[in-house]
Amino acid sequence: MKKSIVILVILFSIVSSENLVFSQSSGALMNESVLIQTDKDLYISGENLFFSFMTLGSVGNSQLPISNFAYLVLRNNNNLNIVEAGLKLVNKKAYGTFIIPDTLSSGVYQLVGFTRMMRNFGEEAFFAKELIVVNRFDRSFGTQQSLVYASPLDERLKSQVSTSSEIVTITPSKSTFGPREKIKINLRFSGNELCEYVSVSASVREQVPGGITSSLEFPSPSNEIVNKIAEKSRENKCVFFPEINGVIVSGIVKDSKTGNPLPGVDIFLSVPDTFSNLLHSESNSKGEFQFLLNDYYENKTLYFTIRNIENAALILDDKFSLSSVFSPSEPFFSKDLRDFIVKSQSISTVQKAFPSQEIIDHKAEAKTAFRNEFYGLTDFTVRPVDYLSLVNFAEISKEILPGVRLRNKENFYTVNIFDRNSSKYYEESPAFFIDGVLVNKIDNLLPLNSEQITKIEYFTTERYIGQISFPGVLSVFTRDKIIAQTNNYPGQTRVQNISYLQRSGLNSISFDSGEKISSPKPDFRQTLYWNPELKITLGTNHSLEFYASDNIGTYEVVVSGITSQGIRFSTTQLININLPK
Repeated sequence: MKKSIVILVILFSIVSSENLVFSQSSGALMNESVLIQTDKDLYISGENLFFSFMTLGSVGNSQLPISNFAYLVLRNNNNLNIVEAGLKLVNKKAYGTFIIPDTLSSGVYQLVGFTRMMRNFGEEAFFAKELIVVNRFDRSFGTQQSLVYASPLDERLKSQVSTSSEIVTITPSKSTFGPREKIKINLRFSGNELCEYVSVSASVREQVPGGITSSLEFPSPSNEIVNKIAEKSRENKCVFFPEINGVIVSGIVKDSKTGNPLPGVDIFLSVPDTFSNLLHSESNSKGEFQFLLNDYYENKTLYFTIRNIENAALILDDKFSLSSVFSPSEPFFSKDLRDFIVKSQSISTVQKAFPSQEIIDHKAEAKTAFRNEFYGLTDFTVRPVDYLSLVNFAEISKEILPGVRLRNKENFYTVNIFDRNSSKYYEESPAFFIDGVLVNKIDNLLPLNSEQITKIEYFTTERYIGQISFPGVLSVFTRDKIIAQTNNYPGQTRVQNISYLQRSGLNSISFDSGEKISSPKPDFRQTLYWNPELKITLGTNHSLEFYASDNIGTYEVVVSGITSQGIRFSTTQLININLPK
């Protein structure tokens, strides 16, 4: 392998991002912000958590492109990540659901949302909110707390309702509904503000423990945090570019003995597939490198390979790692709240036996992602099964691979490719690929016989990627995909790429027939309706219809969102479900 100036590839999509993240007027680094809404604030372990996620650009710079990928973390009071989810944003929004693990202990948890760009400003810039999770078998949670009554949620929201009613008015067809009765809600959006983001939920009214911020309240950062973010903005240091055109995977290369960064190291990236694929990056003066990945690499195992450099240790950036310490609030529990928790635990147990909540996936339009194939047509393609059976790769290379020379010197195997232009063998080894992945050695190929290898492709001429040239290429594809069955090859690191959370919503239960209404199957849903992406037109009415469950009590219909000017609003309306008198 040698450097050449024959071909030069510029990662334009990454480099050009630098021009997009600085204010043209002040030269300051432009920050993004995130808003997350959840269907509830208190969950029983094993329940579904529904969320909506939105990114906001810098105020006064709404035309600047912002991140199209984001990250969500749920962590406990020991700073252990319980849920890690990648999100694909469409028109700055994402929504979905995940299950609160059934084995979680009772306590206060933190939901954190951020983009890669926001990491330039420190974790103070991240969105964070607290949630209460109660294990459904834990009957003692909150019993040791002081009996301090938490104000009813509707009382705490009065100021927000009066302000938000200028944007949206919620009018139910009546105040009280019977079990399994159709509920009709009218929404009237008024004013001159265009709403970019509106979500609607209808769930049982919770009494949020004192000290915990409600999902209907929009937490504002303290002046200290605002000043820290502003100071970092003025530093004009963009370490983490926004992920606009794809996902950025980054890391650092260090000397494993001294710990010093290694500049100028060539790092190659490939994934298992039916064709050989390759990306290339070079570490900078600080040992840092990065790759821009499209949808083709989603949920695939990534193989990073460093060739011919001893003691090179590759350390990948963990996007979900949070260094700040989560110090949860001390919630205060009232007797009514404890009764609500016990009732919710019982309902969760019934729902486990008779599930009535149906999750529906909102599949995105399938797109064909560009595949970074290292080559097209090959000089030679050989299928060993077309020949007499051969017992190992040494026999295969000798008998049916013209121009490939395999040598064994004291149990150290080398391969050389015959250069048809110079009519002699290259002195350096070719690029080795096993099942589409670049490797440094072929030792795992040596025992394979003709039946275990599906095909062999190779070149007898130099091949290039960017400024790097390889003296030939040898690609071997195996029947049992041995690349995934072996430990890392020398100079290789593998990691599972992020799997992005599927957009999903809640399918409303329908009791539109007498048979369904009289069904003995219990329905104790506490979330009746959830629409994270309501399409609205100002000055018009929007009608919502959904059905009550068998769970008697008071419910909240909540409409929240953001206007095009960045004004956040939230309006709530109470309705009751009760047995007919």
